[in-house]
Amino acid sequence: MLIQETLTRSKGLMIPKDAPALKEKLRNALSRTHRIPNGHIASLDVARLVASLFIVIGHVGGTFVSADYQGNILSTPLVYGFFHLRRMGLPIFLMASGFLFGRSLEKGKPPIPRYAKAFKRLMRIFLIWSIFYAIEPIANPHLRQDFLTYDMLQHYYWHLKNLASHPLLLMIGGTKYNLWFIPSLIASITVITTAVVLKKTRYLLLAAMSMYILAQCLHQEPVKTLVDTSKYFIHFRSYCAGFAFVVFGWWFSQQARFSLKDALKLFGVALFFQIIQDMTLWHFYHLKPDDFMSIGLLPAIFGIFIVLMCYPN
Repeated sequence: MLIQETLTRSKGLMIPKDAPALKEKLRNALSRTHRIPNGHIASLDVARLVASLFIVIGHVGGTFVSADYQGNILSTPLVYGFFHLRRMGLPIFLMASGFLFGRSLEKGKPPIPRYAKAFKRLMRIFLIWSIFYAIEPIANPHLRQDFLTYDMLQHYYWHLKNLASHPLLLMIGGTKYNLWFIPSLIASITVITTAVVLKKTRYLLLAAMSMYILAQCLHQEPVKTLVDTSKYFIHFRSYCAGFAFVVFGWWFSQQARFSLKDALKLFGVALFFQIIQDMTLWHFYHLKPDDFMSIGLLPAIFGIFIVLMCYPN
């Protein structure tokens, strides 16, 4: 009797009296569904800003991981994790764009005028940056070495002639590969608008998943090395992934409610499979993270997007 009373008191000291209530509140908070607000979503703006920073960091090589990394296999997921975080930047940006475009189509306005407005805005941005990259000498070594000299005019002549010799590449990627996401976004909203007008939107999600899987296969070694030999194949791979994420964003705009419980499940799936992939590919092949598409990328981004929808402000 004395032992039972002592155990009861010790349990009372260790476990707060309101623990069941807190547990119930936590369970309700995770299970409660959140409706997408009709107004401005501030969390989406913050996510786009952070995604833009990740894109910049990725282009300056701030998260490069060498294939010669010789750390412990258990620490590999942590080291590679920084690279995977940087990878989320552009997909989140594309998903946010698809989400906002999908919401604009749901406001009762005819889809064609809304599409035309988005098309003009994106084309204006694409042309401005293409012109900038075509004439600025900083990113072109053969222009930079003779900057502000007479020879620079000759370099510009051959540089612009080389660009003009590949008109299709100019259309699908601009004057620099980094711009591919803009025409990819234009192509994606074109497909979405066409599906909305023809009332064939039920096929969009299936098409997006197919394009995402295809992009995954084209980014895996040894196929990746073959794809990288052609600029057209590289753009095709990027377009497949870009289309998938824009359509995923559009699909989110069609959903009514979200819950944090779903986000946590997606985070768990992403973490589990990504750790296994990182440890396996490093141990057997010593691959860089850039040599394979991360399995956990898609569920992790879906989880982040659900959190943004649950806490819009």
